[in-house]
Amino acid sequence: MIDKYWSGELAPISRHFKTRLLWSPNSLYVRFEANQIEPLVISEKPNLSSKTHGLWERDVCEIFPCAEPARISSIFRV
Repeated sequence: MIDKYWSGELAPISRHFKTRLLWSPNSLYVRFEANQIEPLVISEKPNLSSKTHGLWERDVCEIFPCAEPARISSIFRV
């Protein structure tokens, strides 16, 4: 159960979520379970050719797999 913000502050119950990981020699499986009670943050006309700044502040669960710790600056966003 994830129940805190990045700052360490306790998050309200409406923002708690669970994640589960499973891996095999060939695959990584990730499952997020979260309740969405706030309005979604969406764009009526999304620009799919560029990054949406600020999106990661709400409505997302992220994982940053890194197969090579020496190359931690090379991340893969899911």
